[in-house]
Amino acid sequence: MKIEDKKSSEYLDQTCFLLSLKTVMEITGKSRSTLYRWEADSSNGFPSKITIGPNSVAFRKDDIAAWIDSLSRGDC
Repeated sequence: MKIEDKKSSEYLDQTCFLLSLKTVMEITGKSRSTLYRWEADSSNGFPSKITIGPNSVAFRKDDIAAWIDSLSRGDC
C-alpha cells in the first residue's frame, strides 16, 4: 500500500522509530531539497536528520509526528 493511500498519522503509528528520507518525502509530499532547506532553517521547527551511514539519513518518527501535530495546531 502506498503512503498516500493512508493518513500520515496512521502511517506514523505503524512504522519503526526511524523514517528514511524517502518516507518523509512521501509523508510530506515535498522534495529532498525542500526538506533539507526546512531542516537548515530552524525557525520552522522541522526536525533534524540523523546520519545513519555514509550516504544515508533518517528522521526520528516521533520528531516528524510532533512537527506534523504542530502544523495542525498552528505552532509553526
